Amino acid sequence: MREARVIRNEINGVKIFGNESFVVDTIASSNVYEKDKLFLHEIHDSNIHYSPVISLVGVNASGKTTALKLLSLTNELHLSGRSLNSTWINQMRGNVEGLLSSEIVLTSYISYRNDLIKIDSTIKQSSLLDQKNIYEVVEEKIWKKSFKNISKKELFTFKSSDYVTSKMDMEAKHVIVSNDISILKYFIKLSYANVLEQRSLVYDLTTLFDDYRGLLESSIDENYAKYLDPSIDIIALKESDKDQYRFEFKKKSDSKSITTNIEGLNNILSAGTIRGLNIMSYVKNALVLGGMVFIDEIESHLNKAIIADIVKLFYSKQTNPFGAVLIFSSHYVELLDFVNRTDSIYILEKGKKGNLNKLLNFNSVIKRKDLKKSEAFISNSLDVSSVPQRKLMKSVELSILNRLKEVKEEI
Repeated sequence: MREARVIRNEINGVKIFGNESFVVDTIASSNVYEKDKLFLHEIHDSNIHYSPVISLVGVNASGKTTALKLLSLTNELHLSGRSLNSTWINQMRGNVEGLLSSEIVLTSYISYRNDLIKIDSTIKQSSLLDQKNIYEVVEEKIWKKSFKNISKKELFTFKSSDYVTSKMDMEAKHVIVSNDISILKYFIKLSYANVLEQRSLVYDLTTLFDDYRGLLESSIDENYAKYLDPSIDIIALKESDKDQYRFEFKKKSDSKSITTNIEGLNNILSAGTIRGLNIMSYVKNALVLGGMVFIDEIESHLNKAIIADIVKLFYSKQTNPFGAVLIFSSHYVELLDFVNRTDSIYILEKGKKGNLNKLLNFNSVIKRKDLKKSEAFISNSLDVSSVPQRKLMKSVELSILNRLKEVKEEI
């Protein structure tokens, strides 16, 4: 399924958002000019393009991580064919009740060869007592239409005649699918010729901070290490014996290399180098396979210049010939200046006085198009609360001043 590409996600059943839903798509909804075609990717000669970089930005507790994790989950379920039981939604068990409803509908719009496929997956919490808060796929429905002569305006509109099948229909034909996976890969195998098996194309880094997952799942590339830390001369995974991983390591200033374990590397490398090596390992896989990478708080432990270089890898058709997509969240609006198009930016607005959070496209709230993207946020030139309120900071300052006054009186 290397040709498969999720171009839009609709998530329903998220308690913290208005209408319990949000939508994110990668389609270039605004005008596409010749200069844009240098980094946008066209879908099947349709004159419809999608962006390889999508950003979610907002203040603390606005729902960025929840939105990103649900987008990743939807793509893992539909694109990678992963089991729900191997994703965060079932591993968190009772901890999702404050975020999610007992029934969630995950909808993906997937370009595959010359067709656009829509799949609705209804997942519910199991009614079994010993499976409390474990979600399972109870029904799925699939629609399909050709990209031929389709307009951007009608792209995501499907008619009743476009309906193809459902989980229930397939089971009636004795195609039994487990209730923790999607029927999509079975549908594609049955509907298209010469379908190749493909390993996971979705890389969920929403919980990746300072572990070595990326380094252990693929070989370490010294080029990444030296880019992140120029003092490194050698770093390589030598062997693993009963999960005891051993690395060869040498700095340029050292006369010889040493062999160490993960704990030893933790004492040698900075948190930024560790996280950077992990991210770059997954980025490389995605670029080579045309996959999707989800990174939460991309600025954590990383220099802004490094983030800019990662974004450039996705925008370049030399390093990204298969249309891999990076979707990241950030607190820092300055990073949005690295994002080429405003329709690739989504803003999460924190609800006020009990109201629910909102996820809005940048183009729907921008007042002044003459400003840089970051300046539009900082100057409050958006119809949305997108930066911490200054009046609340005044309260913080006042609290500190009052405490200082108390301390001076005590002396």
